Amino acid sequence: HIEQMNGEWDRSRTWIIRKVDDRLELRHDHREPDGTESEVTQYGGFTETPGSANRQEFRYDQEYADGSVRGWRIIIEPGVEYVYGTIRNGEWTWRVDFDLSEPLPDTPPAPWGH
Repeated sequence: HIEQMNGEWDRSRTWIIRKVDDRLELRHDHREPDGTESEVTQYGGFTETPGSANRQEFRYDQEYADGSVRGWRIIIEPGVEYVYGTIRNGEWTWRVDFDLSEPLPDTPPAPWGH
C-alpha cells in the first residue's frame, strides 16, 4: 500500500509468497480499484536454494537473451526492517527498505480485490 498525498491508499499491489513442494514462490498480484486483475499481474518466480529464515531470492520465470539471471530478494529482520528489491546476477538493481522498528498507528485497509 502507498498512501497518496490526498490521504487515500493505493492498494493495487500485493506480494504473495507460498510454499510449493520444496521451494517458495513469489507472485506480484496487481489489482484495479474495482478488484479486477491489472493487465500485468501474477508475475514472479521461485527460490532455487533454501535461503534462510531472514533472506530469500526468487528467480524470475522468464529467460533473458543476454543470459542474465534476474529476480527479487527479500530480507527480513524482525522488528528492524523488511527489504525488497530486484536483482540481476546477484546484485541489487533496485530496492526499498521498510522500517519495522515502530508499528503503524492504524492498520491500512485491505488490498483491492481481497
